[in-house]
Amino acid sequence: MVRNTLLIVLTLFVATITPHILQGQGKLSNFEMFIENESADDVLQVKLESDAKLLRKSKSDEDPEYQPAFMTFFLSENDSVELDVRIKPRGIFRKNHCLFPPIWVNYDSVDFAYSSVGTYDKLKLVTHCRDQSSYKQQMLIEYYIYKMYEMLTDYSFRTRLLKINYKDTVNKKEPGWNYAFFLEDLDQIAERKDAVKMESENMHATRLNRDQATIMDVFQYVIGNTDWSVVVGHNVKLVKSNNREDYAPKPIPYDFDYCGLVNASYAVPPEMLGIESVTERIYRGYCRTPEEFQVVFDMFTEKKEAMLDLFRNSEYLDKRTKAEAVAYLERSFEIVGHPKLSKSEIVDMCRTK
Repeated sequence: MVRNTLLIVLTLFVATITPHILQGQGKLSNFEMFIENESADDVLQVKLESDAKLLRKSKSDEDPEYQPAFMTFFLSENDSVELDVRIKPRGIFRKNHCLFPPIWVNYDSVDFAYSSVGTYDKLKLVTHCRDQSSYKQQMLIEYYIYKMYEMLTDYSFRTRLLKINYKDTVNKKEPGWNYAFFLEDLDQIAERKDAVKMESENMHATRLNRDQATIMDVFQYVIGNTDWSVVVGHNVKLVKSNNREDYAPKPIPYDFDYCGLVNASYAVPPEMLGIESVTERIYRGYCRTPEEFQVVFDMFTEKKEAMLDLFRNSEYLDKRTKAEAVAYLERSFEIVGHPKLSKSEIVDMCRTK
């Protein structure tokens, strides 16, 4: 096995990599963390070794310190890459609620040579929260939600599914394999879209790019998500194009664990919305012309079967979870694709202020 830097593992759109890095490891030259057009079920096997007790203890800290860790990426039966990294718990609610919190994986400012994505130093790792099978299924549903949004727009967080083994370096325990996924860094999105990051707080939604905002708003309705806000910068990031003629910021949603499609046991809707369950859909987007709405409705109708197939064809979701997810989405698509229903449930419910 080769111990090396994340230059090998996380390079996006790699054309070539210097030979001394890949000595004896020719298969690594085509490896990419985020692969365009890869199968949604393309899984990468990983081992993460660290002090599990320290990680669980630090998740209660407001600003936890990084702790040393070691990651092994298994690229094939014969090839693997080993990395010294640092990790710490992240998030707000999930960091405190989950026995196994989401994680920041820090790899210390590696320069991505032969890449269009610049220099980055950390990635978000979305984990399984708790050991019960229902939590693992919910994490997978959230992963497929990111894949759904990728089908609609390039202004989206790319993901990579992992089958990951967490090894406790203190107690020498290996609790077995679980699924997780890496989430693309916002800097990477900005660079591949020739854009810059923006502060999302105090940004009124009416100032956003209308096309991208409408796609996001309808998408949030389709998955039953009310846990987001542009104005307070909650679960929405913004980027602005370097093209001066394309000045309106583009929204990029993330963190979908509170949506009705996931239907997590801990998810409750805000009281002000007047709904009893997160599975109830409510449109929270701003008003558009009928023509603008119809363009987006048609987009969802066109992508309907491909989105449903993410769940129907999943190798990792159990039968019950598949059936519930498909049924929920089919009802959403029925509303979006029906003129009267889309008018009463979305168009007539849009916000004016």
